Amino acid sequence: MVKRKTSTNNTSTVRVRVESDKDEEILGTDKLELRKLKRIREQEESLKISYRRAEELERQELERLARVSSSFAACRLEIQAAEIFRKQVEALKKRELEKRLISLGYTFNPDDGILLHHHLREKCLENALGFYAILEEADVYAKHPQNLIENYRALAAGNVGYFFTRSRPNETQPDTSTGTDHVQAGHWIFGKELDVLHQGEKVGVKQLLEYCSAGAKTRYKIIEYRLDPCPDNLKDGPWFLCKLYNDGSYMEVQSSL
Repeated sequence: MVKRKTSTNNTSTVRVRVESDKDEEILGTDKLELRKLKRIREQEESLKISYRRAEELERQELERLARVSSSFAACRLEIQAAEIFRKQVEALKKRELEKRLISLGYTFNPDDGILLHHHLREKCLENALGFYAILEEADVYAKHPQNLIENYRALAAGNVGYFFTRSRPNETQPDTSTGTDHVQAGHWIFGKELDVLHQGEKVGVKQLLEYCSAGAKTRYKIIEYRLDPCPDNLKDGPWFLCKLYNDGSYMEVQSSL
């Protein structure tokens, strides 16, 4: 009986040792898992810090680029403003020079070929022109001829005016007011187109238009010039050049057509 009891005690001791070893193994495994989890959390925290730093650097870089872009935009605006101012000053100087030359007796009277080949072509191509006494007028045919002549006299003497325009005859009704009185609104009638040559080559066409009011022709006439052939790919379409005169004070113009 004693021996059997001893055997039972030995078995219990072995069982306790086995269970203890298992507990230690489990505890060891838990410690490893805890260490792994700790390292994973540390790595996650490190990645979060890195991401925050990267986001902050990206934000700072975007702000820097925005400041640089704003500076470039401001520089472009300043350059554009300076260019506009320069052109305005040049135009003012040119007008003053034209007025002075005209006051000294010079007249602007180019022939048809020069009007087309030089002045009108350069205007259509948006190239800079030198001395010329030609105004831009948005609505040549929408205004009464007398008003146009009076406006032109501020630049040049006489009853002949030169205008660049993109408007077309009779698109709108001419206004009825002049500088001194009121007249009945009229319209323009068309003459025959004629070719214009420059140095033996065709550079365009000209056409006589006569102003009619109250059912009768008046003394106001326009010679309209247009390029033919016209340059391709014009940005805003072609310009036309109009030579306006009063037939009673400029008879030689009519005789040339």
